[in-house]
Amino acid sequence: MQRFLITYDLHGGTEEEYEDLIKALKRRGAVRVQKSVWFLKDADGKENCEGLRDFFWGYMKEGDRLLVVRFDDWSGRNSITKISKS
Repeated sequence: MQRFLITYDLHGGTEEEYEDLIKALKRRGAVRVQKSVWFLKDADGKENCEGLRDFFWGYMKEGDRLLVVRFDDWSGRNSITKISKS
């Protein structure tokens, strides 16, 4: 199983203007762990950072920032959504 951290800075408007981005993250199975940080599990192992970047960038505006990181281990406290290592 692969795990990804997706984080962004939105500089082109309000969060309401990015409703389609939020919906796309949720459709892909991502859960919000901080205001602009999402956690995504890929059980099939089919995703990669570049593909996710390109997909989510389609919902963003010029001047925004987007970072997608694949990782193996983490530790956190008080996230918005509880995430498990399984």
